[in-house]
Amino acid sequence: MNASGRAKIWEDSHIRKGKLHTQQTAHSSKYPILFDALDFDLPAKLQGLPHLPQRSFAQQRFAKRKEEREHIQEERRSLSMYAHRDALIKAIKQYQVVIVQSETGSEKTAQIPQYLIDECFGSVVCTKPRRVAAMSVATSVAYETGVKLGHEVAIQYALKIVPQSRLSLKFEAAEEILQERTSRLGSKLGELIIAPIYATLPSEMQANIFEPTPEGARRVVLATNIAETSVTIPGILYVIDPGFRKQRSYNAKTGMESLLVVPVSRAGAKQRAGHAGRIQPGKFFRVYTKWSYMNEMEEGTVPELLRTNLSKVVLLLLSLGIDNFIDLDFIYAPPPEALLHSL
Repeated sequence: MNASGRAKIWEDSHIRKGKLHTQQTAHSSKYPILFDALDFDLPAKLQGLPHLPQRSFAQQRFAKRKEEREHIQEERRSLSMYAHRDALIKAIKQYQVVIVQSETGSEKTAQIPQYLIDECFGSVVCTKPRRVAAMSVATSVAYETGVKLGHEVAIQYALKIVPQSRLSLKFEAAEEILQERTSRLGSKLGELIIAPIYATLPSEMQANIFEPTPEGARRVVLATNIAETSVTIPGILYVIDPGFRKQRSYNAKTGMESLLVVPVSRAGAKQRAGHAGRIQPGKFFRVYTKWSYMNEMEEGTVPELLRTNLSKVVLLLLSLGIDNFIDLDFIYAPPPEALLHSL
């Protein structure tokens, strides 16, 4: 077979294959397309699902937040502090200093600052004794007011707060507010020398209170009862008397001595006042009321013989050959029961 014969045979075979594919394609057209016959009816396929409201997610979230706000406001109005809101605001507007006293759980710490913000008192600072308490109250107030913590409501911690232009209510611990005030003074704040003095303090440290104060510095002497009569400190201009002293007392029933904090006597208070301005004019500040001075303070200090253990006193008298110490003429006679108990 020549080359032209082989070419004709190859051409005829390919023509037959083409006709076969054409017949198969025509034959498949007899069957309908599957997805054209399906009906995707969502309500028919998902039976039992509620009809979704035609509202956006933001609208639903806003409505939920509105309901929460109304519920929070109802709870705030149910508090006992809310009944005195108007009287409290009136008193704050009228007086420079207002002292509020109420029972525990009345939410005065969280509610009163909000009342002041609502009445446009400007920026409000609320101090707490500890940082944990300040953080807890600030978080609660931010939730009630519907603001983000750190914007209108903030916590001062280690002198890091939001800018003042964005601040309405700030909660901070007492430590932070003192650090903030002293940091503003900077180099203007002079040296402050703290000089304690008490009976058991070493003598070389007690001598520091008699050293001259450097120029531009201020010396603060913290003293116990030793400064009333035993020590005279030169250069004292101001004396602050808290009205208390530590006094050793003996309980004959328990046989134990204890160091108690008791009110100072009126004679002791006068003695303290005498230390102010001995060299130049000074001032004396009493941190107690006149009523306390007249009614809670004794005229004089109770003698030590009447409030200590008499065992050492009895042993001393016996060593001196004094046997009848019950009839001894004491300046301040102790109770006979205390003398007998010391035996």
